[in-house]
Amino acid sequence: MKYVPPLCEGENASYRNFNPAKGEDGSIVPAEAIEHPQREIVNAIKAMGQEPDEKKLDQLAQIFLELKKKLGTKIVPVTQKEYDDLPESKLSDGICYLIYSGGGGG
Repeated sequence: MKYVPPLCEGENASYRNFNPAKGEDGSIVPAEAIEHPQREIVNAIKAMGQEPDEKKLDQLAQIFLELKKKLGTKIVPVTQKEYDDLPESKLSDGICYLIYSGGGGG
């Protein structure tokens, strides 16, 4: 999935809230910024053999818990840089490296 910035902003721009007290416009949210994450989540739910259910707002969390149960303690959260810096020997040791953005935009 690729980060979708506000319309008419740079490719890594952050979203801004509307602030009438300061005369600041809020960001214009493109449809892809809403649609793409929803499709990613629905695809993950389906890939785990579940049906998306609008009444179950913990389905994605349940997927991670199920994976953790299957893999034991072999899930390690890392940033992309940390993953890129891992030695080749670490990539074949049976650990699932879960890459996250590390905070901030993009």
